[in-house]
Amino acid sequence: MKRNVMSLFLVLFMVVSFVYPLSAIAEENYSSQHYRQAKRYAEAINVEEYTSNILKDVAKRDNVVDVDKFVDGVMIFMFMDDVERVMIRSLMEHFTTDELKVLADFYGTKMGQSINRKVISYSYDFSKYYNFQLSDAVTMYLSINE
Repeated sequence: MKRNVMSLFLVLFMVVSFVYPLSAIAEENYSSQHYRQAKRYAEAINVEEYTSNILKDVAKRDNVVDVDKFVDGVMIFMFMDDVERVMIRSLMEHFTTDELKVLADFYGTKMGQSINRKVISYSYDFSKYYNFQLSDAVTMYLSINE
């Protein structure tokens, strides 16, 4: 458990170190429709709640005794405004305005919010298997083709 928590803190430190200098980048398109749709999507999924849910999942998987204390303690070190700004910028780079509108519309519904909460656990469970398989496949391919 200690190792997983330390890994989590290292990842969070790396994210914050990367995110903080980039936080101003997202401000350049504040007035655009594209920005407004990205912001709507970020608000629909509630980045802070989404992060809190990820941490709750981590705590439960690692058998943390006081989940709320763990989540609150980690969240103190998160720069959520910066995370949201960089998320918006990334959304703007990867999705069209129409796609962002559809995402914001869907995730703004009760069904969308329910699915969003479940995606965290699903992604974690599936990624364990998928990453293992992907790693093995790459290793096999490289061993044959080197």
